[in-house]
Amino acid sequence: MFGSENMNLIINETVSSIKEYLPKVINATDDIAKLLQTDKEWEALNLIVAVTEGIEWCIEAVNKIQDLKGEVYIDTMEISKILMEINEALAVRDFVLTADLFEYELTPVLNTWLTKIGQIHS
Repeated sequence: MFGSENMNLIINETVSSIKEYLPKVINATDDIAKLLQTDKEWEALNLIVAVTEGIEWCIEAVNKIQDLKGEVYIDTMEISKILMEINEALAVRDFVLTADLFEYELTPVLNTWLTKIGQIHS
């Protein structure tokens, strides 16, 4: 089992990774919306796969940090619901709705996450 010093180090490194990674994900969500709005669906779909995997990692990391550290509450279910809505929109090839979900739903939530992650003390 990990000692508390090792656990704190792992938590701090994970928090740092999230702080570094989230702005990239946020930029990518903006890019996806723009690609979909300019009829570049194929490029957007390729980027969606990578962004979704990154967000899923963030969800897991945030949940673990909250379990271990408990300093800040981040509602990971909110983002999971948005991802489900995105999947539903993609299933019916509704790229306008998909773009809107990325731009007006997902990006603001990720920005909130970034602010809250910034409040976690190392």
